[in-house]
Amino acid sequence: MPPNQPAQKTFEALLSAYGSRPDNWPAEARATLEDRIEQDPQAAALFAREKSLDDWLDARLPDPSPELMDKMLANLKTQMRAPSAQIVGLDTRRQTNWQASTFGAGLTALTTLAACFMAGFIIGPLIFETLTGAGDPLASLEIISTTFLPTEPL
Repeated sequence: MPPNQPAQKTFEALLSAYGSRPDNWPAEARATLEDRIEQDPQAAALFAREKSLDDWLDARLPDPSPELMDKMLANLKTQMRAPSAQIVGLDTRRQTNWQASTFGAGLTALTTLAACFMAGFIIGPLIFETLTGAGDPLASLEIISTTFLPTEPL
């Protein structure tokens, strides 16, 4: 099978996402992936490289202890039964204050971002002229204003 570019990219993406074990591959793509590995030497080489990486990682990954697994499952069951405010560690009285402070932080971040944008827009031509050593800053501002700013009144 001659490798075509979209199919090769799809193959690489699936192999990267699901690894080299066919049991982990999506059922609807498994046969296609296996056929590609059998027929395309480039795909077979990529599969072999992915398999060696998976084997290397598996050899270094210790199995979790039974105590750890039990503790994690018990914690998961507790978290699944808890209301959402308890999951994030908030009681309902504090949740309103937390939401208000989050909104304030977001507004501050937005204002800071807008100030940085404006500073970059104004100072950008000056920095460009300094770095390149050519051009007139006023001419640069003229080009930017005619290119990016509206010429008609709003």
